[in-house]
Amino acid sequence: MMASTVTMFLAPAMVHAQSDEGLFSAAMEIGADTGAMKYCEENAASDDDKDKYKLVRLQALNDYNELEAEAKAKALLVRSAAQDNGDYLGKKLTAERCEDIRKVLGLKYLGK
Repeated sequence: MMASTVTMFLAPAMVHAQSDEGLFSAAMEIGADTGAMKYCEENAASDDDKDKYKLVRLQALNDYNELEAEAKAKALLVRSAAQDNGDYLGKKLTAERCEDIRKVLGLKYLGK
């Protein structure tokens, strides 16, 4: 039920993003990144790796907090889909995928 509700609200935002900024806007990517790292931290990370996911998530949250209100609203929808359902930009998060994404996002957010 929750996934269909998120999809219902997310679909118009995705159409708008597709027409204005490609399939996913930068704000939506930031939202997906923060949600994915939270989901992975809670569902896929080993006890030794939880802090790695948290660190990347907190750095992404810094970017999220700098978004303007409209962009933040779009990012929140995607963030919720990732965090609640393990759906990262249209694909299900697995332990292996979480690890790969964490490494890439670590470079993106910690390599600034």
